[in-house]
Amino acid sequence: MKFIGNYREWIQDEWLDFVKNNDGIEQPKAEFVDNDIEGAIERGDRAEFCEFQKQYGSAGYDFKSLLYYIFDGRNFPFDIGIPPWVTDYKEGITGTYFNLFKYKPGHILPIHSDRVTKYENNCKRYWMSWKDYEPGHIFIYDDRLICPYKAGDVFEFDDPFAVHGAANIGLSERITFQFTMYDEQ
Repeated sequence: MKFIGNYREWIQDEWLDFVKNNDGIEQPKAEFVDNDIEGAIERGDRAEFCEFQKQYGSAGYDFKSLLYYIFDGRNFPFDIGIPPWVTDYKEGITGTYFNLFKYKPGHILPIHSDRVTKYENNCKRYWMSWKDYEPGHIFIYDDRLICPYKAGDVFEFDDPFAVHGAANIGLSERITFQFTMYDEQ
C-alpha cells in the first residue's frame, strides 16, 4: 500500500458522530440474504468469491452472525463528494462508491479478495482510518500489517484486488473508510 497523505480535515465531525452513534448494515448477514450467497455457492456462481466463502465455512466462520457493520450510500445520510486526494476523477467517465466499516471490539472481516466486483476496469481503491490507531485495531493488506496510522491517513491499494482483512481485538470501536473508483465505459 502506498501512503498518500493525511486528510483528517476532510472528515466531518457530524460524519464521525453518525457512525459512532448508529449501527450500519449487519455484515455478512445482509450480504448473504441480499445477494443469495448460499445459492451462488451451490450454483457455482461468483466462483472466486464463493471459494473464499467455502474456505471460511470450513474454518468455522459463521456468516449468519454479525461480524461488522457497513455504511454506504444506502444508509449514510451525507454527501461526501469526491475526496480531495482523488486527482484523476473524470465526470461522466469515472464511477465511484464508498464503504464505511465499523468494527466494535470482537468484530472481524476475514481475509479476502474483492476480485469479484464488476468494477474492475481501471479500478483504484483508497483506504482511510477515521480514528487513530490503537492496539488491537488490525488491518492486513497482502502480507503486511498496516500500523500505526493516524485518523485521516490515506493509503492507495497497490493492487485493488489484493488479499486483505481486518479485525478489532482492541477495546474501542474501529472506523475505516474505503473509496473505490473505476471506468464506467
